Amino acid sequence: MHLKPLYWGQGIAQEAAQAVIGYSFNSLGVNGLFAGHNPKNKDSARLLKKLGFKYTHEEFYKPTGLQYPSYLLIKEDYSSS
Repeated sequence: MHLKPLYWGQGIAQEAAQAVIGYSFNSLGVNGLFAGHNPKNKDSARLLKKLGFKYTHEEFYKPTGLQYPSYLLIKEDYSSS
């Protein structure tokens, strides 16, 4: 998900992510979700942790040549509150 700077800091990304997570776990029946972010984007790292994602590893992304922090959220660990 990408938001223009005008919309940063308004809770939009968190609200959208919570809706996607809830739908994925409750309607689609998935057991886990994977996420990553640009290593320079500390706000995305903070949001993923706030949502309950746990850091798992760095993953090389060839188009940018960067190692991207990667996270996992398991259904049993998720609390929508």
